[in-house]
Amino acid sequence: MTTSLELLATLGYRSFDDPALPWRTIRRRGVVTARRRDTPWEWTTHSGQRLRGAAGDWEVLDSRGRAHSVAPEVFELSHERIDENRWRRTGTVEVRPARPAERIETLEGPVVANAGEWVVRGSLGDEWVISAARLAAGYELDDLAP
Repeated sequence: MTTSLELLATLGYRSFDDPALPWRTIRRRGVVTARRRDTPWEWTTHSGQRLRGAAGDWEVLDSRGRAHSVAPEVFELSHERIDENRWRRTGTVEVRPARPAERIETLEGPVVANAGEWVVRGSLGDEWVISAARLAAGYELDDLAP
């Protein structure tokens, strides 16, 4: 069954930068557990959407034990090794509030944003959607102040 958003994407419609929702730069924080996966795998977002990690991607577990994939070139730019399996999140990203029902093309597949979620743009232009709770847990929110 094709959704309206999938049909619009097929027809070439894409999200656009909304001047009312400007990008803000914030710093990443926290420690994660990570391992490199040898085979493709699937994982589920906090909102129940299924995404695919590729062979060679990193499986990253956040402080709450939720897994997601990170492409090798992105992982190398955004994590520094603490010990065998633990990594410190480093660097900055850009964030903005998501528009409800906005479709974001992530490296792992398309995601439809819900009200109250955030779109994050990494240093290589990659984008993903996170919940407000994950934003608070993994980023320096003081950087969001006007």
